[in-house]
Amino acid sequence: MNKEIIKVTEANLWRSTSNVIDWFKAIPNKFQHWFITFDVCDFYPSISEQLLTKALDYASQFTHITPQDRHIITHAKKSLLYHPNTPWEKKNTRNLFDVTMGSYDGAETCELVGTYMLSLITPKFKGQVGLYRDDGLAVCKATPKQIEKTNQEVSEIFKSNGLKITIEANKKNINFLDVTLDLTSGSFKPFMNPTIKSSTSTDKATTHPHF
Repeated sequence: MNKEIIKVTEANLWRSTSNVIDWFKAIPNKFQHWFITFDVCDFYPSISEQLLTKALDYASQFTHITPQDRHIITHAKKSLLYHPNTPWEKKNTRNLFDVTMGSYDGAETCELVGTYMLSLITPKFKGQVGLYRDDGLAVCKATPKQIEKTNQEVSEIFKSNGLKITIEANKKNINFLDVTLDLTSGSFKPFMNPTIKSSTSTDKATTHPHF
């Protein structure tokens, strides 16, 4: 389902650093743009049944989703954790609905909802925005004041769907996933998070699996 939606909509729902690099390479006149980065806070556990329903409604425009498909997808979110002899309930819910991290179902659900959220915010960035799980990246060549307005509008879109984001703007150079992107020079190079680097400092070589 997700593959079909991405294919039809051409949404920038990235699955690797190489996807991000391809997107970056295609940006015209890079030096005229500014980066905007955002992070969806607690993305998985913040996905509500209402938001999932919206995402499924959106997806049904591009691929066939049967009533049974919807039932299975929603039913898979029922909690199966017990302690002791009592089903675990997420706060603010009464129907055991939860999108779990570390599971295939949770990852696919996150991707589906991410595609839906991209459809809402893409017009704000004139198509120059993408998402890798809970990390978002966009470029814009508006004035700082216009960019600030866009930031507020995007934050409000996420908020209206029960999601919270942190957002930073007006940057020419950023570290995203495991690559450093530079709009001024138009270049990119591998990047490793310092916390990861320190734990692998004894290795003779460092690999970059996303490339």
